[in-house]
Amino acid sequence: MGDLIKYKEGLITFLAPNLEKYRRGSHIEPAWAPVFYNPRMRLSRDIGVALIEAYCNFTSKKNITIMEPLSATGVRGLRYAKEVKCVSKVYLNDLNRYAFKLIESNIRINDLTERVECFNDDANALMYRFPERIDVIDLDPFGSPAYFIVSALKRVKHKGMICATATDLPPLLGIYPNVAWRRYFARSLRTEFGKEIGMRILLGYFSREAARLRKGIKPLFVHATDHYFRVCVQVIDSPGVASKNEKSMLGYLIYCRNCLYRGIVKNIENRRLYCPICKQDIEFSGPLWVGKMWNKSFVEHIYNSYAKRRYFDGRGLRILEVIMEEVEAPRFYYKSDVISKRYGMSRELSPRKYVTCLKRYDPTASRTHFDPKGFRTVLHPRFFVDRVGN
Repeated sequence: MGDLIKYKEGLITFLAPNLEKYRRGSHIEPAWAPVFYNPRMRLSRDIGVALIEAYCNFTSKKNITIMEPLSATGVRGLRYAKEVKCVSKVYLNDLNRYAFKLIESNIRINDLTERVECFNDDANALMYRFPERIDVIDLDPFGSPAYFIVSALKRVKHKGMICATATDLPPLLGIYPNVAWRRYFARSLRTEFGKEIGMRILLGYFSREAARLRKGIKPLFVHATDHYFRVCVQVIDSPGVASKNEKSMLGYLIYCRNCLYRGIVKNIENRRLYCPICKQDIEFSGPLWVGKMWNKSFVEHIYNSYAKRRYFDGRGLRILEVIMEEVEAPRFYYKSDVISKRYGMSRELSPRKYVTCLKRYDPTASRTHFDPKGFRTVLHPRFFVDRVGN
């Protein structure tokens, strides 16, 4: 372990590979190190700490257990144990023997031997064999979480929470639609609002996999930041919730590149599809989740938990502020630059300006955290472009 150095993040100190040794010019690639540690994910872990505390407050649970089946250095799980009072036990795991030994060292460094237990096992095997059900399972893989979702669904408690990170954005964003189909059994689509489509594909896959196990999901929180998606869902052991989701929360996006119309249909029939506004051909994506992506009360709990921790990254608070705006806003955002180009506007307005102007016609209009140029409205551009542009 000669290449290790000490880092500090949140309230923990831990050993991880010296990333300067994996630099190529100005680029540092954490995946080249023997154990993965990415400092750029600190924001995700900051939000994760607030999210775990929010789950305790949201469910009124005083003692919860957490499992992180893909732990690497263990920094995420160790922060949960150190920084959230309601966490009674954390189970960390990594198949890499070197990582396992490193996690053991980091547990001792932070004096968490009574609250954190470490395993050296395959992630799916651990979740299948574990003798008790877990309150929160956090999946943070390198790439797609799809391979671990069924195991997590079987191990999580009724009304427990599964959090999952996805860094396989090109398939979800429509750049590699065939990969998205193989991985998530859904058609992705390359559009200006592709991040929301990808997020909804991920939630839809969660819902369909849960339904196979006679379970339903309720999304609590999602965010898309930098190079990753993050989804958090509550799992309900109820065939009724599974059926309800199938009937009303899953569907297909239809999208017109000519006039920028976007809508939802339950099924894609074997016929040519036309835009209801301009009658041009339209494209589709799905199946995907068409219901709400956030629980308003849960997001408020996260915001309050985040705001009181002064050592967190300030960017997280700004992201959460925008999410609180869009919690109940319309689906599938627009982008100011795309609107300006398509409709020949003489100047490009900021999303904030769009929202301010649109509020007169659509009280649900909001910005979106998915894109700094994005905004949400139920109105079609043909209605609001002239009114907003003047």
